[in-house]
Amino acid sequence: MKIDTRMRVRKSGEQARVTVLVRHPMGGADAKAAFIEHMRFEVDGQVSAEAYMGPGVAANPITGVVLSPVRSGQRVVVHWRDSAGNSGSAESVLP
Repeated sequence: MKIDTRMRVRKSGEQARVTVLVRHPMGGADAKAAFIEHMRFEVDGQVSAEAYMGPGVAANPITGVVLSPVRSGQRVVVHWRDSAGNSGSAESVLP
């Protein structure tokens, strides 16, 4: 299943504010609930932040972190995984 992942990065000085929207349904009454369990934020391949989540996460969650220190031209990538085994990612290059 293809799940849309959108990322916005705003850089200010040596910090980058990263906001991620995962268009992720929670399932209906007949479907087993699938929720985001893990998000990993990387800068140029190095893990900079991780988030562990549980069943209390809403559908279509928005997650934000501040990464520091960063430089223009570095690649920021977010990877996520849900409880049903689905996963996705998004990436951006810092301005």
